Amino acid sequence: MTTVKQGDRLVGITIEKDGPVTFLVTTTKARLNAENETRLVRMEVDESEAQTKKVLKKLAQLHGLNRADTDPELFRPWQDFQRSLALGETRVQVPYAEVLAEMFGSYRHPRLRRDFDQLLSAIKAHALLHRKHCRRAEDGSLLADISNDYAAVRPLMAEFMASAAEVRLRKRIRETVEVVRELTSGPRTANASVRLVAGKLRVDEQTARRHLHEAEEAGYLINTEERKNRPALYQLTPQPPDDPDYELLPTVKELRREWKRRSNRAEPQSEKKTPKAGKSAD
Repeated sequence: MTTVKQGDRLVGITIEKDGPVTFLVTTTKARLNAENETRLVRMEVDESEAQTKKVLKKLAQLHGLNRADTDPELFRPWQDFQRSLALGETRVQVPYAEVLAEMFGSYRHPRLRRDFDQLLSAIKAHALLHRKHCRRAEDGSLLADISNDYAAVRPLMAEFMASAAEVRLRKRIRETVEVVRELTSGPRTANASVRLVAGKLRVDEQTARRHLHEAEEAGYLINTEERKNRPALYQLTPQPPDDPDYELLPTVKELRREWKRRSNRAEPQSEKKTPKAGKSAD
């Protein structure tokens, strides 16, 4: 159900789509509305020079050399793989879920109530994609294990969840604050300009300005330029908030050890190694 404007009236309509449905939203803002943030998995674009070079190379192939990237055969193996998954067992259990829930480094942020569900969904998805290599429960459902499934998902989710739960600064905020600290540590430079920060971060000024604004919103920097229409000048906040820097999710080794201790048995291991990315498991 949603509301749309038809002429001068707001009308309630129902939109029906064949699922599953994925919603993607992009923005150059430092952050989204807090209510939206808690309902999304946030991924930040790689703004490095190396990534820009890769993008340019791809554009050269697509538009410069007219190499179409829409060959249906490119996607057919993945579509066939999805169909094969639907024909077999799709139920997945995460037997160590309760142990994992009790090993978080912090519980102070309410959004963890939603993010933990996303974490479990990612673990289940990884296990399902590698169904052929999973052990089975007594009822036939798949058993996600620690060594393969949690180990693969943790690097993807740990940083996002830690920064969202405010137990760790996002990497780009930390790097920006450190650059300002370096630039203002000398006796001759009391403020760091956007241009100087951009040079140190090796990004363009617009990107640097966004990073500085984000660090300012987080309470680590202040803009000392009070005159209107003048370039911003940044300093470290005299009394910055605590700089959290600890793990939210347990390591694979820690989770495996605690799961083994509580269950009094070794974690079920897959009989075969997980196939390399890009190869079907069925």
